[in-house]
Amino acid sequence: MAGQDQDTGSSVEFALAQIAREFEEAFSPLLRNKGIHLEVAVAMGAGKRRTGDPFRLREVLDLLLSRPATDDKVRLFFSGRPERPLTVEVSGVEPPTTRVRDLMDQMKGLIDQTPTGAIKMTLPFGTVESSDADRMPARNAAANAPFAGLQLLIADDSPTNLMVIREMLANTGASITAVSDGAQVVETWRKAPLDMLLLDIAMPVMDGLSALRTIRAEEDQAGRPHIPAVAVTANALKHQLDEYIMGGFDTHIAKPFRRQELISTIEALRPLP
Repeated sequence: MAGQDQDTGSSVEFALAQIAREFEEAFSPLLRNKGIHLEVAVAMGAGKRRTGDPFRLREVLDLLLSRPATDDKVRLFFSGRPERPLTVEVSGVEPPTTRVRDLMDQMKGLIDQTPTGAIKMTLPFGTVESSDADRMPARNAAANAPFAGLQLLIADDSPTNLMVIREMLANTGASITAVSDGAQVVETWRKAPLDMLLLDIAMPVMDGLSALRTIRAEEDQAGRPHIPAVAVTANALKHQLDEYIMGGFDTHIAKPFRRQELISTIEALRPLP
């Protein structure tokens, strides 16, 4: 599916769901012939029409999927709330080539490789209704207190993990509330103004997935918008990630993770000013 280097010079409107289907239909048989299963998933809310550079995006995905690193499974996952940057994660492939990084620079995107080996890309492709200001890239997100006024709830039963996340978010301007179990998550969400949840999954009293399901049910009953939620967990097998997304999470970060991955994830999901 690799196309030639198309210098579009401007953003165009495209259907993300169509791109997902294209790559699933094109690469599933090719990888199956090598004994590799391709998983393609689009998070709830990420499949809306967007504006950006689908030509270079297609070339990036073509280059990545053409170089599988495993002998069993490759996964392509699209996430990102409407009017927020698009996140694309590819696992089970070789590290990005120079050409891939050049294309990402041309699209003004960020690319990183997670500790688990997945390639995570953040692209300033806003939804069709977005303004140009809403589609600014997440570059330099860690500078100049980018999260000033942002109210974050982090939950983990490990005091060490909570401390690490606090240190990673130091000097970003974020206001952090930390709790140690899912029941406290629900209680805090009911009482405090919050902008985002970062939840461990395996916690005592109530796990993170159960806590978020409770919150989503109450949001729906009250007609409230869904608060952005990130699963921060070491349990990152494919079937587990699917369960998190079906349970209401917008995306995930696999432990252990780097500071830039945390920053980019929060930037991609943070509510618009």
